[in-house]
Amino acid sequence: MYKRTKTCSFIILYVDDMLIAGTNKSDVEEVVDKIEGYFKIKRIGIPKKILGLRINIQYDNNNQMKISLDCPEKIQSLIQYARPDSYIYSHISPAPIPINPSIKFSVNGICGKTYEDYSSEALSAEEITIFRSIIGQATFLSMTFRPDISYAVSLLSRYMVDPKRSHLKAAKQLTSYLQGTMNYRLVFRKSYTNAEFTLSAYTDSDWGSNVATRRSQTGGIVYLGRCPVMWTSIQQSRVALSTAEAELNALKDVTRQVLYFRELFAEIKGEVQQTTNIYIDNIAALELAQIGNQAYRNNKYIDMSYKFVNENIVDFKTIMLKYIESKHNIADIFTKPLEEHIFKYLSKFLCLEY
Repeated sequence: MYKRTKTCSFIILYVDDMLIAGTNKSDVEEVVDKIEGYFKIKRIGIPKKILGLRINIQYDNNNQMKISLDCPEKIQSLIQYARPDSYIYSHISPAPIPINPSIKFSVNGICGKTYEDYSSEALSAEEITIFRSIIGQATFLSMTFRPDISYAVSLLSRYMVDPKRSHLKAAKQLTSYLQGTMNYRLVFRKSYTNAEFTLSAYTDSDWGSNVATRRSQTGGIVYLGRCPVMWTSIQQSRVALSTAEAELNALKDVTRQVLYFRELFAEIKGEVQQTTNIYIDNIAALELAQIGNQAYRNNKYIDMSYKFVNENIVDFKTIMLKYIESKHNIADIFTKPLEEHIFKYLSKFLCLEY
């Protein structure tokens, strides 16, 4: 909810947790007073926490605001639960990446094992519970302030029904990575110019990466200025028959998110933003979305997907596609396990700081 005068006030509400923000302190106080006239509330002043996340507000030497989100207590709790002996082996270096890129997982554990090898993959009921709890807690972290673990969580969550020992081992590597990055914070800096109050997005797909179902992985991230406001790493709902189709499916999903944020920020600013750039590293999908292609006229699902994107490019002019090399595509971190040097390079663009 929001109130607009010459300034703006906003109410962010989740069950009984509420944040009130605005560009004018007196307006915010007015909103609080009106709410207090109807409900019993507790004023806590400048927020320190919301939904378990710690909020830290700071100002630099130029009096520019910096807001960070983190939750070290939850990470510490997860590590102690998943690796209760971690304090004994504290001298061992934490994992440098969330998941091993050299391993291909399957419902039976790791691809390529012999029948005899699979017999050692079974987990006890207690170990299954541990695996599910790790992924459940890591899901909260990945959705709120740790985009760097999104792909690992998405991959391992496929095996929640019947996890194997290889999956549990990978989940514990994830907690080892979290142990080494426990102090990471998601940082938002106030834009220095109006031009920085603009949306942009990156999209990517890993074609047929699920060896069992051959479904592809969608990855995407939306920025407001230099700050990420949405990210996604999710398996696509059906098999794509080409890389262009997989990339187009991912582009469609990211376009939908961009349209949502365009509407949201139009309400906040009171004006419609200029065309939003979406960066993609697949030329075939880019050209298909821009100019259309009759090759898919007999496949209604694909036809509607590219026409949805094409409509927003040509008719509504809400988005514009830009080609970017794969090595610079930030969304790549959400579609596949990466080698350490690539992972660390792309992580720099996720606004995570110590």
